[in-house]
Amino acid sequence: MFPFRSKNEPVENFDPADSHPPAAAGQRFVRCCFCHHAFSVPTSATILTCPKCSKRARVDDIVITGTEFHPKLETCGKIYIRRRAKLASRSVIAALGVEVLGEIEADTVRCGKVYLGPAAKWSGDCTTGSMNMDETASVSSGRFVIDPRLKLTAKN
Repeated sequence: MFPFRSKNEPVENFDPADSHPPAAAGQRFVRCCFCHHAFSVPTSATILTCPKCSKRARVDDIVITGTEFHPKLETCGKIYIRRRAKLASRSVIAALGVEVLGEIEADTVRCGKVYLGPAAKWSGDCTTGSMNMDETASVSSGRFVIDPRLKLTAKN
């Protein structure tokens, strides 16, 4: 399991003013899912080492289009769950956020922001920086914690 933190514990190496300049051509910014450091990566990169904490992490966005099970899913980018798609997982970490248009069942989710679209279904605990939920979306179980330290800048 990942080192899950309560909202009262400090996040190591996290600088709330860690905003970033616009990405250069052929580059994009991601946020480390372990130390929250923002850094630039080539758009074609899939796995890199964080320059701050030296941990290897997946940096590409993950798109779920069918029914998938992943015991542990981690990315420095975003996770998109499309309509009629389902993700089942014990642990989900997405530094830039999770967008759910289908269904997610996860024991724990930690991400920068959550968007639950029309008719989306959520089951499980979540710690996030911000959340936006359509009125037709549903949360069947779980505890949501809004942690301002995980909130992303407007540039993400």
